[in-house]
Amino acid sequence: MKLGRILKDFRNLHKISMEEMAKRCGVSKAYIGFIESGINPSTGKSLAPSIDTLKKLANGMGMSIDDLIPLMGDDEISLSNEPDLSSIPGIIPVRKIKKIPILGITCAGDGVWCEENYEDYISVDNHIKADFALHVQGDSMIDANIHDGDIAFFQKTDVVDNGNIACVLLTETNEVMLKKVLLANDTAILQPCNDEYKSIITNDFIVLGLLKGIYKEINQ
Repeated sequence: MKLGRILKDFRNLHKISMEEMAKRCGVSKAYIGFIESGINPSTGKSLAPSIDTLKKLANGMGMSIDDLIPLMGDDEISLSNEPDLSSIPGIIPVRKIKKIPILGITCAGDGVWCEENYEDYISVDNHIKADFALHVQGDSMIDANIHDGDIAFFQKTDVVDNGNIACVLLTETNEVMLKKVLLANDTAILQPCNDEYKSIITNDFIVLGLLKGIYKEINQ
């Protein structure tokens, strides 16, 4: 019998809610739902709880793991001794991961050429709507909490709304910049977020992407 069916039958028999069952087992309410569905949301495959998690579930149903395992039959069991993070209350696993290419360097300073070649990939949650990433160099955007060494994520577009922060190419000089874009007809004011830098006024530019997020190292 599948673990999820065992757990659900136990709850129904004793009229126990998912929330109460989660408290009994020392796991999150969301994880009880994952167990009963039998699907690991981070992989889309069958869920395989660790031995430690099985012990918690068995204890919550008033039995030992030695009693529970025979009831499960051919259910897959993970024998890993690594902690099962999905069983920690309040933690919901990332559903899907995608890889975003890091294409080069964008300047949050006076401007630098962006090599449009692949450097690496960075893995992010699938909900981040970004198409490419660039390393940030310089400090002209620090008041927007964008610092030298950050990785900026962009959604490809050639149009942005007034006041958006974007990756912009100055076509005359082949400089790529990360700036706040203020538009007036065909002219753009590329505004830094640092009073030590001056704005750039130009009508010779191409918007490459809209800023969607920033990745920072923990020790920054």
